[in-house]
Amino acid sequence: MNRYKPFQFTAILILVLFSVNSFARAATQDDHLFRYKDYNIVLVYIDTLRADHLGCYGYSRNTLPNIDKLASEAIIFTNNFTPVTYTLASFMSIITSLYPKSHGVLEAYKDKIPSGVKTLPQILRFYGYKTAWFGPNHDAHLDPRVGFGLGFDEIKLSNYSRYNPAAQGRLLCAWLEANKDSRFFLNFHTYKPHDPYFPSLSYRERFSKRKQPTIPVTGEELGRAIFEDAQKAIAGKEPWFTEIVGQGLLDKIIAMRIFEGGFAPWKLSSLRAFFAKNDRELIMAQLESYVYWSSINLEDPEVKKYVVALYDAAILEFDSAVIGPLVAKLKQLGLYDKTVIVICSDHGEEFFEHSGHGHGPTLYEEVTRVPLIIKTPWIKRGRKIDALSQTTDIMPTLLDLLGMVIPAQAQGKSLAGLINNTEFLPPHKYVFGQRMDKSSIRSGKWSLILNDEEPGELYQINLDPRQQHNLYSEKKKVSAKLTRELNGWESSLKRYQDKECAFPDKIDVKTREKIRKTGYW
Repeated sequence: MNRYKPFQFTAILILVLFSVNSFARAATQDDHLFRYKDYNIVLVYIDTLRADHLGCYGYSRNTLPNIDKLASEAIIFTNNFTPVTYTLASFMSIITSLYPKSHGVLEAYKDKIPSGVKTLPQILRFYGYKTAWFGPNHDAHLDPRVGFGLGFDEIKLSNYSRYNPAAQGRLLCAWLEANKDSRFFLNFHTYKPHDPYFPSLSYRERFSKRKQPTIPVTGEELGRAIFEDAQKAIAGKEPWFTEIVGQGLLDKIIAMRIFEGGFAPWKLSSLRAFFAKNDRELIMAQLESYVYWSSINLEDPEVKKYVVALYDAAILEFDSAVIGPLVAKLKQLGLYDKTVIVICSDHGEEFFEHSGHGHGPTLYEEVTRVPLIIKTPWIKRGRKIDALSQTTDIMPTLLDLLGMVIPAQAQGKSLAGLINNTEFLPPHKYVFGQRMDKSSIRSGKWSLILNDEEPGELYQINLDPRQQHNLYSEKKKVSAKLTRELNGWESSLKRYQDKECAFPDKIDVKTREKIRKTGYW
């Protein structure tokens, strides 16, 4: 008999027991790695939300107290960027983890998701999740037929997200109540911070008193302004109204005599119905945008501040009416500690930092830097991560956190290692931006923007965060290096759009060009 065998057996037994005990302890400590299928997901799209207008990102105003509270238990990515600055292409990048020119969904009323591209809800439904999308009604940018409806068991469309966030909050809470026993993916969107900025009466002067009486602060006031401005334009033969509606429709509108006499709400309803009957619904959106911004005295700094205050008030209203009740409902149902919550945005908003307003045409920090907040059940104390990230990282991060396979199409990177403190190297050396006519590359220190028809722009972000001093010609070596990196990256991207989509006939040539230039009409 081998005298060492008892000792070998004892050693093996101890090793086995130690391994079992270690595995059990690891399963207790890192339980999320072993029961990912129990976790729900809530993904919140907040349209037009700048990162620097949240308290948890350093903003002085208390615009999002409920999200700030959530962020205290979450991971905040402080240098998160969108690759594109308008809604259609940006949200498509989030749900596919593809850059804009890869998924090819660039132009409203024209492009659709390519065949073969999988969306986040499609993947989650494959894993047995019940999936629901609460989105805006009659919107070309988030139309389910474009591809935003793929993978969803339920699609609920309304205008609540823009005009009645309290009603949206009640709908979401009711859905949670009805589906509390399911493993779910709840994805919803709000247009509340989008222009025109219409916070309700109780929020309207939360951050500033009204500075200019002519600025519309309700839909009815904007409707009256559209009527009165159009009436003057027709009487005075001002070109702007004809340019928007077209001469053919203008002649018909004049014949209808809508703009004779004073304003009445039914007259604007008749105008809207007229455009719809002639398959030109988007003309009303063009009129709303033109009249709204024309009503604002952009030469007056106090008026500019008031516009920002309206934007902030709209953000606060959404936070109070939707995020607060939603988190409370998750806790009431015992789901808060079983749910991964992601707060993100498609793009920011420019408030005259570069002589413009709104979003779409540019790739500056105020429109590309957006919030990304990820709350997981197993992290109880929040922290900030300064590494570069992009909204294309959201899909691979969620799948990785839950132990699911990341599809080969994904061009974003998983941030799960940074979230779980298992990896410490930043996933991106650079983040990128793409538009029809321009592209950008950003490192931790430099930001380069290349335009098709204009000189390049180079900014040293650590010294010039507002991008006011163009160093493109002065720092030629840096500009050349970043240009090579950007061109190399763009040439390496796989294109998934399998056919050239065409605009429908109802979209006139001028509107097509505006969509190509800005992403909007």
